[in-house]
Amino acid sequence: MSYATYLDYSTLVKAKIYQLDLLFNMSTKDCQHYRNLLKTSVMKKNMGTTDKFIRYIIAAVLLIAFFTGAVTGALGYIVLAVAGIFILTSFVSFCPLYTLIGANTCKIKK
Repeated sequence: MSYATYLDYSTLVKAKIYQLDLLFNMSTKDCQHYRNLLKTSVMKKNMGTTDKFIRYIIAAVLLIAFFTGAVTGALGYIVLAVAGIFILTSFVSFCPLYTLIGANTCKIKK
């Protein structure tokens, strides 16, 4: 191992130790604040069943258009990416854009 590699590794270890030290030296109030922050920042479902169904249909149409050659070139790859995003967001029932605009199509549990 070269001296430069050793220094990089040493710096990484020191950074990790510092992070652990910060984590373990937090007060109870800081820990509770951190837990609350994690709870609010975790992906929560914001897509309803109808919304997911519509996204799956749109994704299927976009995939068919791409694989049949109706859309080619750069636009074809953009269509493919949008279809992938629609499928992924429908699968996890979470749309990041909905959180930005404050939308929620998921039914509220009573």
